[in-house]
Amino acid sequence: MGEYFLNDTELNEELESISRTIDTIAETKELPLRTLFPDEFVRQYTSYANIRELLDASGHDISCQGDLEACRPNGFDEFICLKTEFQNWDTMLEMAVCEWIKVKLG
Repeated sequence: MGEYFLNDTELNEELESISRTIDTIAETKELPLRTLFPDEFVRQYTSYANIRELLDASGHDISCQGDLEACRPNGFDEFICLKTEFQNWDTMLEMAVCEWIKVKLG
C-alpha cells in the first residue's frame, strides 16, 4: 500500500485548524480540575478513582485553588509523591496539562 501525502490545500486547511485550536487553548482562563484530571488520568497514575477522591485522601480541605496552594507546604507534595507516579503536584499538573492539550489537538 502506497503512502498518502496531503496536497497543499489539505495541508494548509489542517494547519489552520490546528492554529485555531491552539488559539482556543491559549485563551483558556480557567479549567476545572475534573476537566484537567479526568477519571481515566487519575486511575492511570494513582490508586484513586477520581481527582476529588485523591484530594480528599490527602487529608487537606481543598475546595479551591487557594486551598491547594496553601496545603502544598504542609505535606501535599509529599502525599502526591507517595500516592501517585509523580514527584510532586507540579509534575502531576504538567502531565495533566500536556494530556489535555493533546486531546484538544486531536
